[in-house]
Amino acid sequence: MRLFRLLPYLTTIRRVSRGRERLFDPAYYLATNPDVAASRVPALLHFLLFGGFERRKPNPLFDPEFYLHRYSDVADAEVNPLLHYLRHGHREGRKPHCLFGDQSLADFLRALRRPAGQVLYEWWMRQEATMRPAPSVRQRFSVLLALRNPRRDWLEEALASVRTQSYPLWELSISNATGNDQWLADYLATHGHPRFRVTSAGLESSLSAALNEAAKLATGDYILVLEESHRLAPDALAWLATKAPADVIYSDEDQISATGDRANPLFKPDWSPDLLLSTMYFGRIMAISRAAWDRAGGFRAEHEPVRDHDLALRATEQARKIAHVPRVLYSARPREAPDESNGEATQRCLEDTVRRRGLAAAVEAGPRPGCCRLRWRSSGTARASIVVCSRSPELLERCLASLESRTEYGNRELIVVEHLNEKAEELKAVVARHGATGVRYEGSFHFSRMNNLGAAASRGDVLVFLNDDTASLDPSWLERLVAQVERPDVGIAGARLLYPSGTLQHGGVAIGIGDGCAHIGRDRSRVVPHWPWLDLNRDVSAVTGACLAIRASVFREVGRFAEVFPVNYNDIDLCLRVREAGYRVIYDAGAVLRHYECQSRPGVVTAAEGALWRERWAGRMNAGDPFYSPNLTRRHEDLALGNPAGNPD
Repeated sequence: MRLFRLLPYLTTIRRVSRGRERLFDPAYYLATNPDVAASRVPALLHFLLFGGFERRKPNPLFDPEFYLHRYSDVADAEVNPLLHYLRHGHREGRKPHCLFGDQSLADFLRALRRPAGQVLYEWWMRQEATMRPAPSVRQRFSVLLALRNPRRDWLEEALASVRTQSYPLWELSISNATGNDQWLADYLATHGHPRFRVTSAGLESSLSAALNEAAKLATGDYILVLEESHRLAPDALAWLATKAPADVIYSDEDQISATGDRANPLFKPDWSPDLLLSTMYFGRIMAISRAAWDRAGGFRAEHEPVRDHDLALRATEQARKIAHVPRVLYSARPREAPDESNGEATQRCLEDTVRRRGLAAAVEAGPRPGCCRLRWRSSGTARASIVVCSRSPELLERCLASLESRTEYGNRELIVVEHLNEKAEELKAVVARHGATGVRYEGSFHFSRMNNLGAAASRGDVLVFLNDDTASLDPSWLERLVAQVERPDVGIAGARLLYPSGTLQHGGVAIGIGDGCAHIGRDRSRVVPHWPWLDLNRDVSAVTGACLAIRASVFREVGRFAEVFPVNYNDIDLCLRVREAGYRVIYDAGAVLRHYECQSRPGVVTAAEGALWRERWAGRMNAGDPFYSPNLTRRHEDLALGNPAGNPD
């Protein structure tokens, strides 16, 4: 039927497949849809017959999910959304993407010839520019600036970005380490301001010492640092003031390109203690209250290359509140030379933090420069009860064999909930062969009830719920998860799960995405530059039940898996109830397993479960996920840019 409906669009199809504008980008389509690549069906044919209706993108700038949701008549007509836009939609004023404004089809086609990331960010910035801060408190900000060898044109931009702030309560404290006081005096005579204050620092002074000298001039309620080659957004201080009186406030940021334009945004989650123990994710802009600054003691020269990360770790230790402004308030020029903060300096800083706080953890090198992972140490006394539900002897054998050969943590027991069927005897034989405890279950698949039965038969201090379609890839996986939930403030920990292809299956779950929750970054094989947190340990709202560790006492405290969710949402519901009880949920990127998803059961969400989920957690969904940026799409798992906070997607 769809073939016949394509006939009126043959001319348009030729334009899509042969035009210079790359309306359909086969390389992009196959890279973002591994299942299509594996099927060997021609990419364009798949998109025309199936992909468009399945809301798959033909190129980064056209979003079928948005188009079909926004224009229900197109969805009802079962017309390929890209073809509809090209033939009718652009003339009717319909938009191809949530960020596309009132531009014409010609503008859209021209945009396709440029790098998609920069185009999308330009569209995003137009939306962000419509947002205005409304601070309710009056706090003075002291901006610190240490000068070493400034370029005059860059310095002028930096000073202008302070001088032209829309928020009036600010002062600038400059520490001159150029060794030329007269040059700076002459310069400031032309480019200065009555609220600029200057002190001198010796040529041999570290930047940490120079900034501490500048802080002595500061009289504000908050202190933040501006580098001489960077600049603040015009409303930066006004937006920061909206989060006062938090002890530490940080925001999103971007870069200044070689042409002076804004590019390469970096979006951040709300306060995540474990992410800060992996990398300085606060970034360049960090406003610290005067009280928190005094408690921390300012910058320390012994951690000069990573002075900002060191200060952030110390300032947040006693902070009552850490706040995030999901706006791009700071633009930084990339360093020409390799960043000294990468590698060993970050590791030394984190090792110092581990010693100072007395943490039971070791610092490991991270997946890329400037990042680390904390490997938490288990006491070894906690018994781990691994609960596996299965009806397939083949899947169970592969799973249990993997556990035996690639699991270092020895203090464990294995419980298999045997979902009885015609292969019951084979299943029982696998259970016996691996020395597991069998728990019989009859009836239709019921994830919550089956796992509750397995937990009731356990004797462990930690419960680890594991799908039978998983396999260990890192022998430390169980020890890492047990050590995480032995921390008194952590209730649940989840693992990094990979598809057989090596792409990401699970890197944490975000609430309010898609039909209620989603595995953000699913099918990604590389880090997303504007959201590079998927391969780092961090706080999350939820993790998948395919591999979920929880202290047995916490599991009992919150009332086990909710059996009103027999197939879907039960794991996410458990995580949210654990968070409501005051515990944290952690994603440990060092615990790595393979997941052959949905080989245990069909991946189908029933209408009843979906309705119940939305009723129970509507408030949380509407509020947005604190560990997922509101600047990213809420329609896809691909971490694409969405409308800025406050605007409908």
